[in-house]
Amino acid sequence: MTQEKSLRRQERTLQLAFQQRSRINQPHKKLRLNMNTTTSVPAPPHFLESFLVILAFFHLSEFLIALVYNRNLLNRHSWLFSVPYCSAMALGLCEYFFVDYGAMLGHRKIGCVHKIGIATCLVGETIRKWAEIHAKHNFTHVIQTEKRATHRLVTEGPYKIFRHPGYFGWFLWAPGTQLVLGNVVSFAVFVGVSWRFFYKRIPVEEYFLERMFGEETYARYRQKTKTWIPGIP
Repeated sequence: MTQEKSLRRQERTLQLAFQQRSRINQPHKKLRLNMNTTTSVPAPPHFLESFLVILAFFHLSEFLIALVYNRNLLNRHSWLFSVPYCSAMALGLCEYFFVDYGAMLGHRKIGCVHKIGIATCLVGETIRKWAEIHAKHNFTHVIQTEKRATHRLVTEGPYKIFRHPGYFGWFLWAPGTQLVLGNVVSFAVFVGVSWRFFYKRIPVEEYFLERMFGEETYARYRQKTKTWIPGIP
């Protein structure tokens, strides 16, 4: 009898010890589960690769076209790098690395955004480069205030469709780069900043174009050709 009692006591002791051990381990399991469910998955690396390829092609081609058609105007600004521009791109990269839209919206949706961004960049880049190559030496990165001997008003080709095809192409390309990264906030910022930039720049440029080519001549061209940038007739 005493031996049976001692065996029962040992069994109860082992059961209590097992229950206490399972209670101690249970919070750790919950913690591991919560950590696994809340860990964010970064955006696919090919988003960044596509972004860098698009940026490299844009700036290199801008410099080479300026080299071919306007070598006398060539300088370090022909690469089209500026402090505001680099700051904006840095903001986009920060959003790419630190905000996980895949977890928020789903990786399939972000993948679609990425593809739309590539298509937008391709369309914008095509229009801009078409304008630069068609206009040749008449296209410059800096607003011209005086008419050069070989300077003429280009109204055919892409300029027959868009009054400022280079600007329209940029207006598509720049925000498109942020869609390539899957960025939502930076995309909205790029749209707003680009629109504001052209809203101020176009009237200034057209003022000098009227002076160089005649107010009546340029007014007729402006009247029949739109910019196609929303809010800028």
